[in-house]
Parts: sequence; C-alpha cells; structure tokens
Amino acid sequence: MEVNNQYPADWLKELGAVRPMTVGSEVVFVLGKWHKGYYPIEFTGGKKFVKNGKMIETPDQWRLFGQLIEGPLTRAEVEAILEQLK
Repeated sequence: MEVNNQYPADWLKELGAVRPMTVGSEVVFVLGKWHKGYYPIEFTGGKKFVKNGKMIETPDQWRLFGQLIEGPLTRAEVEAILEQLK
C-alpha cells in the first residue's frame, strides 16, 4: 500500500492537473480531456467552516467520469488510470 503524506492537489499538479472554472475558494483539480460532460479524474478538496456556531468539515472527494467514488485515490492509481486513457 502506498503511503503518501503529500496533499493530493500537490501531486495532481505534478501530473498536469488543471483547475477548471470554479468558485475561487474551492480546491478543484481535473486530469484528462473533457469527454461527454466529465473529466476522467476530478479531485475536490474538503472544506472546514462554521455554521450556526458549529465547525463543519467536509471530506475530500474523488470522481471518475463524474461518478463519486469512495475513498481517496493514490498517485499510483491516478497514473495507472491516465495510462489506460492514452
């Protein structure tokens, strides 16, 4: 199992990820070519904010072709997906 303490947005940029047009406060990166309304790989960083006096924390989210997947992807998994898309 790959152990990586680096934030996904950092290594996604190293792989060529770009930020699509989103709200400036959101951390969103995509990889691959736009296809039928989706990017092959999309990462959205979690958020922390206060709502009604309570701290709310949302998790990071990963999507493959628009479908939310459970759990994070590793750099090796992302590289393997990109290789299959060539």
